[in-house]
Amino acid sequence: MDLNSDKETNNKKKIVILSKIDELKVIANNHYLMGKFDEAIKIAEEIMDKAEEAKLYSIVREEGEFIADLYKKVKENNKFIEIEKQQNTLKKQLEPLEIQFNSYISTNNITLAEETLEQAKTLLKKLKDTETLKMWETSKAMFLELKKKIDINKDIEQSLAEVSKLIDNYEFDKAKQILNSKIEFLQKEDFLDYQQKLKIKMKSLIDAEDKYLKLEEDLKDLESEIKQNVSQNQFEQAINNIKKIVKISRFIGKNHYLKKYTEYIDIIENKIREVSKIEELKIRVTTLNVQGIEALKYDDYSGALEIFKKILNQLKAEINKK
Repeated sequence: MDLNSDKETNNKKKIVILSKIDELKVIANNHYLMGKFDEAIKIAEEIMDKAEEAKLYSIVREEGEFIADLYKKVKENNKFIEIEKQQNTLKKQLEPLEIQFNSYISTNNITLAEETLEQAKTLLKKLKDTETLKMWETSKAMFLELKKKIDINKDIEQSLAEVSKLIDNYEFDKAKQILNSKIEFLQKEDFLDYQQKLKIKMKSLIDAEDKYLKLEEDLKDLESEIKQNVSQNQFEQAINNIKKIVKISRFIGKNHYLKKYTEYIDIIENKIREVSKIEELKIRVTTLNVQGIEALKYDDYSGALEIFKKILNQLKAEINKK
């Protein structure tokens, strides 16, 4: 047996196998770079078989480590594919919610918008897609801004209603405090539309207060006129002025004036009746006095005496009434 010849044959065989292994390594590496890990494993296993056949144990060990790494990559890739699948499913589930949410926001339906946002939050907790997460962050910001506006509008409307009641009750200082407080708050928040509402209400309040103050001045003037009327026995004019006071008092809620001057009308009407009776008495006394003097001119002393007695009796009767 020629040992040298066999050795040479084996060497040639190894060279051929090594050459083939090199080719297969290139193919396996390309599969690896392309993420085709299953194909890369098949090629690596083929390399191992050839290396083992040629007793190239270092290559066998090397490919074994490579295959182990490939299996790890396959596992990671499968996990990645599953995660990607889950993420795509989540994004598809979010799509109709996005449409609903935008529709509710555009119609100011804050209740349904909030419900939709809560549904989306459950899905977003599992989502990793940065772009989608940013989009929903923007949606959340839109919701909060709209909610803030709606809450402010509700608060303003309630305040305006309260101010209207205060104006009706002529509590102008309290009404001004509420309006000034709200205007100051809105200036800080930069809500111009709502500020305009409050400024219009403030103008209405000031106009109402000016009218109220003017009517109060009218009341004082009428009170002075009534005192003058009564002192000059201008009772009819006094009653007319009192009626004006009653009308104004009823209009601006001055109940104490209303009660006082309603009673005062009765007093003055009684005074008118008293004055009228006194005037009638004066006329009767004057007439009788003329008759008595006339009787004296004709020496009718008894007749004159009777007439003067009548005068005296009428005067006594009036004094007794008092």
